[in-house]
Amino acid sequence: MAARTTLVGGLLANAIASSADLLAMTVVGVRARVRGWLANAIASSSDLLAMTIGLVLLSACGRPASAQSRSVAALVPPAWEPGLVYYQSFDAEQGLPEVNTGGLQAQMALGLCAGGFRGRCGGPEGAGDPNQKALRLVAKDDTLSPHHPLSVLLWWRLPADLPVNGGFDILYVNARQGFVSTFARGGPWCGLAATAGVVQVYYLPGISNVNGIYASPLRAGLDLRGGVWHHSAMVISAGSLVEVYTDGAKVFETRIQGRPFAAEDEFRTLTLGGWGLSIDEAMVLRRPLDAESLADYVRGMWQMRAAYGW
Repeated sequence: MAARTTLVGGLLANAIASSADLLAMTVVGVRARVRGWLANAIASSSDLLAMTIGLVLLSACGRPASAQSRSVAALVPPAWEPGLVYYQSFDAEQGLPEVNTGGLQAQMALGLCAGGFRGRCGGPEGAGDPNQKALRLVAKDDTLSPHHPLSVLLWWRLPADLPVNGGFDILYVNARQGFVSTFARGGPWCGLAATAGVVQVYYLPGISNVNGIYASPLRAGLDLRGGVWHHSAMVISAGSLVEVYTDGAKVFETRIQGRPFAAEDEFRTLTLGGWGLSIDEAMVLRRPLDAESLADYVRGMWQMRAAYGW
């Protein structure tokens, strides 16, 4: 009886081992076959690769319901959503923001226009001087205060080719006294001979002024023709580090001196655009976005724009 038991146990052990080996071989085979399929698909066409990347990102961000409509925050990466306090795509009914948990009030609004980065955009349409029109948001609390992490993003385009010494505003975050901003200016301002990118931290009591000039001339690395879309982001973290990104790449950073930003500064106003700019896909987040995620976002948006014909 003992011998029979031992024999049965051995056979069972061998069967289990064989099954495990078969399963392992099957998994390896499937993986190899999948890798082969992917390799063939990628090798077959660069267009197919671009479409695949766009589809993957759409799955992560939430695919629009149709070519003409989208769900709330459909193009906001899911990892960003917990910190999102404002999202304006200009595609919702009556041009209202899709997300506004920060309770930001529009003190100055932009008109709705066609030809956005995707769908409609906000532009200086209507009566009045287009150079004086922008999207100006006012907070009732510290939603816009950089004493906690803050990221502000937008897509923008110029109304016409920028002159050699032309300028435009991108974004300003204003305190009770002073501001943090990024914009473009040309000569003779600050002795410039051509348009340059500028980051300023100015007139905040106890904080040393920053007048950071980068990419001079700006057009050397940026297409400044009318109608060409670009992406800008300002990220403020640790109450002192200010970073600015253009088209997903960091172009400037500074750490303020004197003291950190404080709630007592009363940052309450955010202005996006100006000087004739049209803007799209504007976001405010109470979290610092890193260089990699911003680069991935900009690259992914361009992939989807190409794949879906936005």
